Amino acid sequence: LTLARRAAGAARAYSAAVPAVAQAAAKAAGTPLMCDPLAGVPELFAEWPSKAPETRVTKLPSGMIVASEDSPGPSANVSLFVAAGAAHETRGGASGATHVLEKLAFNATQRRSAFRVARDAEVIGAHTSAVAGREHFTYSVDGVKGTTAAMVEMLMEGARIPAMHDWEMTGAIERAVQDTDTAENAALKMSEAMHATAYGGKGLGRPLLATKGMINPDSAQAVANFWGEHFTAPSRMVVAGSGIDHDELLSLVEPFSGAVEGVEAQESGEYEEAPYVGGQWSTKSTDGTSHVNMVFETPGGWGDVDGAVTCTVMQAMLGGGFSFSSGGPGKGMYSRLYTGVLNNHHQISMASVHGEMYDKTGMVGVSGTCEPGYEGRLVDVLTAQLTDIAAGSFSDEELSRARNSAVSSMMTNLEKKSVVSEDIGRQMLTYGKRMPAQSFIDKIHKVTAKDVAAYAKKMYATPLTYITAPVADGAFP
Repeated sequence: LTLARRAAGAARAYSAAVPAVAQAAAKAAGTPLMCDPLAGVPELFAEWPSKAPETRVTKLPSGMIVASEDSPGPSANVSLFVAAGAAHETRGGASGATHVLEKLAFNATQRRSAFRVARDAEVIGAHTSAVAGREHFTYSVDGVKGTTAAMVEMLMEGARIPAMHDWEMTGAIERAVQDTDTAENAALKMSEAMHATAYGGKGLGRPLLATKGMINPDSAQAVANFWGEHFTAPSRMVVAGSGIDHDELLSLVEPFSGAVEGVEAQESGEYEEAPYVGGQWSTKSTDGTSHVNMVFETPGGWGDVDGAVTCTVMQAMLGGGFSFSSGGPGKGMYSRLYTGVLNNHHQISMASVHGEMYDKTGMVGVSGTCEPGYEGRLVDVLTAQLTDIAAGSFSDEELSRARNSAVSSMMTNLEKKSVVSEDIGRQMLTYGKRMPAQSFIDKIHKVTAKDVAAYAKKMYATPLTYITAPVADGAFP
């Protein structure tokens, strides 16, 4: 809020400094300058609260948690997080069920048809979405304040009492399989291979994407059984809201907070133990360029808060992206993978830090794409960047920039109501509480060069997961 008020003050100062010729031109055209206040419209920041809104948390008798932040602004978001995902797909025929449930989300419920769900969302200007993950699943509704009741009802019906008609289930399976088959994104396919290799095909190593094996007469029932077992226990759910009054949210959620009748729900969100093992995997590239992922384990994952913060700073320092990046400042152009790799090797079209963090473990490293014949050099320059971090071969300026970049990225994302809800939901599932953004900012600014180097050494002591997709077999070392 302090930064926002400073920005408003800066805008007013800029308005006063606009050259007279620009002011005259705007007056002649009968249009205001972009920095001019609009007549009759009060200044937004003057109406904002003097302190950041607090996160209120209530645990309902059923075990469901409701947590919210009544942040200012015209929009609102409400999301339901389930501690279930691809890592829980251990029963026969269940592989790919989480992906199918993502496609099935916000179809018909036991109270309204799929057409009415779509129509009701359209009437109130709401946007519905679902995201399948390996540990968690998210149902979400974005809308405007004043339609909170309709938003929450739509969310809870879609998540708690879906109709799961036969034809909807068949269509969802087909769409999920088609998405996987038509995916031309090499990064997506390599991410699947990376997880399977790193965790030995179990737990977090189970496939997130549905495959053609899902198209069989038994799949619909397997998906329904998976939903009943893992998506119905209230104790595995967090309802998170942003821009919504907590007491109002509670009253709307409570009627949907009970157990689902007729199913045997699994109360625990734990999944099979599958320690990180690392390994190597390779396939042939089909897009004319060669790809590589090199990652190591981040022991503790999000559960190790201080380690996760240090890892975040390290990732910001590595940064990277594509050789062509449109736009101005804020694109990571001064990160190490730009200055040390992309700016010096035109044969490399992408070099980026790669991270996947989970509750108790995770993977972080680098990925790259290059022209055929340059694979060995790509691995060399990426490895050099990793070893430099562990050796502490970076400047104070780089560390300061990385810390500031990490803070900027976090606060920019938290401008969105959906991200606030996601932050609340994931923290509640991981930590059982929500830590404010300021606590993370304070930790980020305390990260030292020794912390980064020590964390990198700890990470590199774990087995390497080496995933390659060359144009020609044997191109990568």
